[in-house]
Amino acid sequence: MPNDLESRRAMERPYEAISPFEFKNKLISLARDGEKKGARALLDAGRGNPNWTAATARSAFFALGRHAVRECQRIWEQGDLAGQPKLEGSAQRLRSFVRDHGQEDGVELLGRIFEYGVREHGFSPDAWAHELSDGIIGDNYPLPDRMLLHAEKIVRAYLMREMCDGDAPPGVFNLFAVEGATAAMCYIFDTLAENHLLVRGDKIAVMVPIFPPYVEIPQLHKYDFDVVEIRADGRAPDGSHTWQYPASELDKLRDREIKALFLVNPSNPPSVAMDSA
Repeated sequence: MPNDLESRRAMERPYEAISPFEFKNKLISLARDGEKKGARALLDAGRGNPNWTAATARSAFFALGRHAVRECQRIWEQGDLAGQPKLEGSAQRLRSFVRDHGQEDGVELLGRIFEYGVREHGFSPDAWAHELSDGIIGDNYPLPDRMLLHAEKIVRAYLMREMCDGDAPPGVFNLFAVEGATAAMCYIFDTLAENHLLVRGDKIAVMVPIFPPYVEIPQLHKYDFDVVEIRADGRAPDGSHTWQYPASELDKLRDREIKALFLVNPSNPPSVAMDSA
C-alpha cells in the first residue's frame, strides 16, 4: 500500500502545471463546498473579487464626504455648484459635525480617526481636518504628488507596526501611493531605466512563484531583461512544500551579472513569509 507521502504527492501532481489563478479558483471551490457543510461563512479575501466589504470603514468614508460637501457649500453655493474647503476653523467644524451627527453611520469612527491624528501624531487640527475634507472632495492635484502629508505619516505608522512589529528601522520611509502593485512594478522598472541603473537586456532575478505580471513585465520589449528565476522549491522532511528558497536556488544570486532582485514577501500567491534563517 502507498504511504501517506506517496498519496499526497499523487494528489499534488495534477496541480503542479496549472497557473496560480487556476489553483486559487480550485481552493475557493473547495472552501465553498466546506461552507455548505458548516456553520461559518466563507470570506474570500482575494483582491480581485472578494465577497464582502468593510462596511464600518466605508460608512466613515461617506460620512467624511457628507461633511466635506458642507464645507464646500459653506464657502459658496449656487444651485449644483459649491466652493472649496477652507483651512481656517476646519477642525472646529469637523468636531461639530461629529458631535451633531454622532448617531449616524460612520460618524463616530470618523471622529476617532481625526482625534487619533491629533493625539498620536501631533497633527495641527486645522491642517489635518482640511486635508481630510479637501482630499475626499478631490478638487485639485495632491501636493506633494507622492502622497498627502498627514495620510503618509499614518500609513507609515501602520506599515511599521505590521511589518516591523513596531520597531521601526532608522531613517524615514517616503511612501508613494500608486494604483496597485502591478503599477508599482512598472514605475520601479521605469525609474531604474530612466536613471540608467538598469538598461534593456540586463540580467535580473525574480523570486517565484509570484503574481504572473511581475514575471511578464520585465520580459516586455521596452525592458527585455534577462530574467533568472529563484524558485521556492523548499520541502519539509515529510515532503510537503514549504514555499521557502533552498540554498541551491539562492546560490544563483552569486552571479555578479545580476543587477537587481525583485521579490514579494510574504509571497504571492502562496502567502508565505520568507524564513529569516
